[in-house]
Amino acid sequence: MTDEAFTALYAQLVAENKKFGSRLSEEALDIAASLRSFSPPDHDESKTRLRHANAAYIAREEGRRIEASRRRAILEDKPYPLVVSSGEDGDERPPIHRQVFRIDPLGVQAILQADQYIKKYAEKYSVDEELIRSVFYIENSQGYYEIGKKITNWAGLTNPPSTSLPSNINPELWQDILPGRDLRHDLDANVEASVKLLARIMERMEDPSIEKVATLYNGLGLDTVSVYGRQVRDVYHSRPWQIWRKLKSKITDEDL
Repeated sequence: MTDEAFTALYAQLVAENKKFGSRLSEEALDIAASLRSFSPPDHDESKTRLRHANAAYIAREEGRRIEASRRRAILEDKPYPLVVSSGEDGDERPPIHRQVFRIDPLGVQAILQADQYIKKYAEKYSVDEELIRSVFYIENSQGYYEIGKKITNWAGLTNPPSTSLPSNINPELWQDILPGRDLRHDLDANVEASVKLLARIMERMEDPSIEKVATLYNGLGLDTVSVYGRQVRDVYHSRPWQIWRKLKSKITDEDL
């Protein structure tokens, strides 16, 4: 690739990134740095790789920008239309770590422990109790949080989790939704903050379906229903915690 061709391509890509500070992703820069050494047959493939890396970077930065704008509007309780498309309702599976470490009883346990607060704040913020339970169920049944993180933390492989169960809310990002409350250690505050967040998401959507609301709860910068959103929708309809409740009630009655 001639210096002129390389310079023209690089300048074009930088221009596309202008609104993000005229930066390219590290991957794109690595590819760009080595382009001149490729033999002629590799030129097209190299340019394609560079463009794909750059496009992925732009998409990530745009997602971050949208997420920040949406979060600011929710925290300040200002109008902001939230739009999420349904997308293809395919058979995508959760990430492998969520499949391997999934422990359903943890989801039920979290609901039972927090249920008095779920009922309390569902009524206060006019949010469907079963939606809250569905979110909590998915957040806690993914044993990755309880077991996987404990193992990796013990081994010194990761930092302590930034989010806090049972709602798995991030206090650093969402503290201002409930000023002065301890979202990390106070169960009451943890539940209220998450329910208030769900309520504010729903208020800003024309079609606040279960899967769309859950998608934004999990990733505020997303614009298409995610695997997580479909997971929450599925357990909203199946409500596995009701089976455990009946079993617990039956055992208690038999003990009496």
